Amino acid sequence: MIHQLRIYEIFDNNKSAFHARFRDHAARIMRRYDFQIVAMALPHGEPHPLMRGVYARYSPTGHLVVGWHDASLDDGAGAYDTDGSANSDAMYALSFSADGGTSWTTPQMVSGGASNAKASGNGIDFGDYTGLSFAFGVAHPGWADNSNSTGDNPDGTLHAFDIYSAAVPET
Repeated sequence: MIHQLRIYEIFDNNKSAFHARFRDHAARIMRRYDFQIVAMALPHGEPHPLMRGVYARYSPTGHLVVGWHDASLDDGAGAYDTDGSANSDAMYALSFSADGGTSWTTPQMVSGGASNAKASGNGIDFGDYTGLSFAFGVAHPGWADNSNSTGDNPDGTLHAFDIYSAAVPET
């Protein structure tokens, strides 16, 4: 099976139209392949730009997973900070639900280090979309990361993004 991850640059003057078109197109594709759409919105309304989430549902069990760039560990100093400023660095997080979204597991950080969108120089935070698939109790997120936690980012630490991925068993 081949999975694709696309990252789009969206300008403010056409952001609403793009999101509506993407939402409608994605919904048509998901319905064609018998996906049940649980949610197609940002969690908690319009959060901080680093907190945009992506949901996935595994149809046979109804279990859910949500993933997002999480800046909650960046207090402006220490291991989760790269620039001396609070809430500007993020790690990729996942949370699972076995009851249709009524309750969620404690978020777990999936990425191995803190990334900084401003340092990437791309001008659109971490991009508008991340990827997430979920099947047989394993989540497979894809996210923008410049932490170089794996030591093999060709641009080095805190420069251009690489796409990182992981296989994360449901907890």
